[in-house]
Amino acid sequence: MKPLKNMTLPEKAAFIHPLFPDEIPPLLEYLHEVATSVKEMADIIRATWNRHDLTADQWFSLCEHTADTIEHRKAELISDASAFAFTLFQGETAKLSLYGIGLYLDTRRHPNSPFKVILRTVLHRASPDFQASLDDGTQNSTTIKPPLLITALKRMTTLEKAELFHHLFPTEMEPLVAFILRTAEKQYENAQKGTIPYTRPDIPFDQWRWLLGRVIQNIEQHYHEITRDREIFAFRLFKNLMANVVVDILFLYLETRKEDTKLRAALILFFVDLKDHSGKPESNSNV
Repeated sequence: MKPLKNMTLPEKAAFIHPLFPDEIPPLLEYLHEVATSVKEMADIIRATWNRHDLTADQWFSLCEHTADTIEHRKAELISDASAFAFTLFQGETAKLSLYGIGLYLDTRRHPNSPFKVILRTVLHRASPDFQASLDDGTQNSTTIKPPLLITALKRMTTLEKAELFHHLFPTEMEPLVAFILRTAEKQYENAQKGTIPYTRPDIPFDQWRWLLGRVIQNIEQHYHEITRDREIFAFRLFKNLMANVVVDILFLYLETRKEDTKLRAALILFFVDLKDHSGKPESNSNV
């Protein structure tokens, strides 16, 4: 998979589509509403038009074409990521789609915060730089350069990152949480025996062992809630220093999923700053 910063706008849209299948139908309905409402405000729009990259009449034509496309190809746009991406996020049509997404994010209290975060950061309609580029006509709509996703992630708390991670990999949660429990139990047992090569300089050994015990207790008492609810997953496993302990185990989990490049990319992007960087990571022989 290409790094997000190297993707074209349609490729980014195609990347988002399968991650949030339940969110695509309401998004399409909203874009259709935006496109069809233009006719009702045509006189006002024409009188206040100040964009330089297309005329008001071109905008009206674009809206009519987009509304017609969504109306007649809705099922295909919902089921096919490529059709969704290259129909709505390529060429002039992308301008209307991004405009609609900006309204969707700013005027609706969206209950799915990970979807909102991804829309805002990956497609990035709501940035001043992007708006200015549309206003002065200097930016091609298919080559919009968003800020690096990692910059946006740095503004998120660890709990927010954990919630987003859970949402992106729901089918991974049961095997992943089970692995965290098995590994934490083995590490705790070895810590009690004094046979584990502990190397983290940022957390004292006794505190790390206590944190392992908390992770084990939380999973044993709340296993089903942790695997099914992203907020509980985040709160029970990623609160304060527990996150450091869990992240080290997550990177061990990657050793069992070496072919899963998407999972690897997400773990590195979201949590690499919490990983043990002492130079002597715990080996699988102690797990």
